[in-house]
Amino acid sequence: MCMARERKHDPLPWLPVESAFLLILAGFSVLYVMPLFFGGEWFVSHEMQHALVRLMEFHASLTGGRFPVRWSDNLMAGFGYPLFNFFPPFSFYMAEAFHLLGASLQDAWKLQLIFARFAGAAGMYGFLRFHAGRRGAALGSLMYLFAAYHASTLYVRGNLQEFTALNLWPLAFWGVDAVARHRHQWKGGAIPLAALALGALATTHMLTTYMAALHLLAFGTYLIVRVGMQEGAGGALRSLPLAASTAFLGFACAAYFVVPASIEIRGTQSAVLTDAIVYTEHFLTVPQLFKPTWGYGLSLPGPNDTMPLDSGISIWIGVVAGFGALLLHKTRPHTAFGTFSLVMFVATCFGMTRLSAPVWAILPKADYLQFPWRLLIPAAFWGCAAAGIAVGRGFLDRLDINRSHARLVFVGVLTVPALFVAPFLRPLLFNIEIPDYSPEAIRGVMTSTMAGEYLPSTADVMPTWRSRRIIRTTTPATVLPVEQEGASRYVALVDVSEEQFVSFDVFYYDGWKVRVDGQVTDSLPVSQHGLIGWRMPVGERVVEIRFEETPLRATGNTISLLAHLVVCGWLVIAGAGKLRRNASG
Repeated sequence: MCMARERKHDPLPWLPVESAFLLILAGFSVLYVMPLFFGGEWFVSHEMQHALVRLMEFHASLTGGRFPVRWSDNLMAGFGYPLFNFFPPFSFYMAEAFHLLGASLQDAWKLQLIFARFAGAAGMYGFLRFHAGRRGAALGSLMYLFAAYHASTLYVRGNLQEFTALNLWPLAFWGVDAVARHRHQWKGGAIPLAALALGALATTHMLTTYMAALHLLAFGTYLIVRVGMQEGAGGALRSLPLAASTAFLGFACAAYFVVPASIEIRGTQSAVLTDAIVYTEHFLTVPQLFKPTWGYGLSLPGPNDTMPLDSGISIWIGVVAGFGALLLHKTRPHTAFGTFSLVMFVATCFGMTRLSAPVWAILPKADYLQFPWRLLIPAAFWGCAAAGIAVGRGFLDRLDINRSHARLVFVGVLTVPALFVAPFLRPLLFNIEIPDYSPEAIRGVMTSTMAGEYLPSTADVMPTWRSRRIIRTTTPATVLPVEQEGASRYVALVDVSEEQFVSFDVFYYDGWKVRVDGQVTDSLPVSQHGLIGWRMPVGERVVEIRFEETPLRATGNTISLLAHLVVCGWLVIAGAGKLRRNASG
């Protein structure tokens, strides 16, 4: 009914169909990232060249036989670091795919960013297509593509994982929305596709996922209430199993990372994160929410930040249009969704100001968000949704002008987001050359995270020397050089004349196993540096030191494997059913 009405009154019948518009979004996504390809090998940002170092370590572990990737051999001056056990790996897997195809480290990241940017814009279009129609979805997706905070995240902060995650955000909401809309055909592909989107988001950026979980909970509640209004309490209750199944399957897809990361974090020095950055010092003032700024500096305590921290002019124009459409069309279809989007936008903006401090104080683990202005991610999402509803289901239908003028008006509206942000799509500086990121060079880097927050808690004091990858004995002994055979696997021939305790120049962490002549021997952290230690028996022995999956990690791996098998099987069955229906129809 709604679709037929749109075709009948559509003043823009020449607007490209979805496939053509997706090509336009793909082109804009390329142009969005293209400035990174010119000016130098890599761009200067708050993250500097950490992304390249991390991807190099990720590549070395993956090609060295480790999957999933959890441990980085060469970080922390060669003593090792459980980086990818806690640092979400999905964006690295995507970049690694391009790297394995022959792209350099820097080009692999740039190609991944193009792919992510397109996924975000297309996801926003898909999410709004039902609620706002073609025109509203087109505007909302372009506004999302050119949101000011997104440009700041990439070109100022250089946080590639957060940038990837904010592009996965619309896909997650689109999936959940599709499950609700197709609740009577639950055997279709909506649930498994939504689970894949949720799993991808959960393994890309933890802080973004935490925010998304809260907003998905609110959005899911809204959808169930809407179902209850349409079908009564019984319909709402019948929707709960679908919602729970989608959430559980999404969690299961991400279990290989989420399970160990959420539990094993207790064995690290993660408390330094909240010690180093106090979120109460980074609330925004109300004027900062509206004042358009651009700069390449930092977030500072108080209102004198030197980086852009506003929602963007185009989003504020869209929000005002949303309020206007709400007042003009109180009884029109999709008004409820437009109202919900505006409420979520206002609530998110409130959460960035000091007025919301009491809420932050009771929100579990809120201090791990570090910066309240990270709520600009949901603010951009809901602001773009409200703008799409306002245009697609509101103002254009009321334009008493001929078709040609309506075309010009809509084209002009579509150009607004790009006009405000496109001039800032460039980094401040480039590195003309980048260092040689060989394993030997990386071992000179003491850390690749802000404060060494994933160091094992047993490493009380950082060593002052670079790891020599040797076995240290307490009495004279013949120690042949330790050879590395693949990622996180070392082999040595050790000859001692008396039983003694020895240590190896790598941080002890759950998963490291020591085998002497093929037999597992008890190992534990030794010295104030927390290195791997074990009791060495007399004689010439073959020693193998290898990082392995713990039972907890193996459980997460198994859950994720089973979940992906379920998803793949579900999609195959759903696809086959659709083909049969099309053939019979």
